[in-house]
Amino acid sequence: MAAVKGQQGQAPGTIEDMQTLARRHNGRCLSSTYRDTNTKLLWQCDQGHTWESTPSNVKAGSWCQVCGKARREAQWLAEMQALAQARGGKCLSIRYTRFQEKLRWECDQGHQWDATPGGIKTSGSWCPVCSVEKQRLTIADMHVAAREHGGECLSASYFDNLTRLRWRCAQGHEWDAKPMHIRLGQWCPRCGRQWRLLTMAQLQAVAQARGGMCLSVHYGNDGQKLRWRCAHGHEWMQTPSKIKGGSWCARCVRNSYTIADMQALARLRGGECLSDEYVNSQTKLRWRCDRGHEWSTRPGVIIKGHWCRECVWLDLSTKDRKRRRYLAVPDAA
Repeated sequence: MAAVKGQQGQAPGTIEDMQTLARRHNGRCLSSTYRDTNTKLLWQCDQGHTWESTPSNVKAGSWCQVCGKARREAQWLAEMQALAQARGGKCLSIRYTRFQEKLRWECDQGHQWDATPGGIKTSGSWCPVCSVEKQRLTIADMHVAAREHGGECLSASYFDNLTRLRWRCAQGHEWDAKPMHIRLGQWCPRCGRQWRLLTMAQLQAVAQARGGMCLSVHYGNDGQKLRWRCAHGHEWMQTPSKIKGGSWCARCVRNSYTIADMQALARLRGGECLSDEYVNSQTKLRWRCDRGHEWSTRPGVIIKGHWCRECVWLDLSTKDRKRRRYLAVPDAA
């Protein structure tokens, strides 16, 4: 059959070419005539599904959507089963059609629950029953909390986070307090009052030991923010409890990083930092993930735990066309 002359910018072809194209997919072209690359023809896959599509789409790799959907679902379900196995459990669902659809899961303790793949994959959540059991506290936990303050828990049993227990500090003072408050860092109220009588002198000594000073002149309690200045002249507000716990100038901390730190941080994510110089946490650097995506962002963003935005969209996408777009990495110039 003679080739049909295509329109401007279109390659010529014949119906025999279309049949050859279909055989590459183990299918058939059921149409009897070929007009041009943008006129739909009737196709059939090896599973017997039929549909209409343009020759240009088939040449670009598009084929049976029914089979494609089934393959995607099988692939996604296999990923979920592998994810569950990595956590010692199972994915019990036999179908997976979209990212927002809840699946059935089972942990290694036999607990079953329903959750979306997004909740399991991106947020890292797992069995809610095991999670609650791991968070359940005991009187032994209270003894540990007391020892961290150099004291004791005198109660014999633990009920819940809001039922007061008896405590004793290293100075022998006794009082009743909720476990929740102790776990949040509160301790002996008598020692606290005595400490506050000396607070400004103590806080000035802490600041001076770090080459800085406390600029505030009044101090009410350990949770009240005071003004501080470091050796480089940076000023900020922070509570005395945080300063006593080791916190100091955030700007100095941010500016203490090097390009080697950024490269090491990128390697932890399986990627690279492509920049040669680190200025500060607000000056953008160039990054590349393990899929080859490149982007520019501030070091502070990466330090906080963020990474490749395109990979996030790729993991969330359920459509092949979108996944191909995020998987496609342009050749290096």
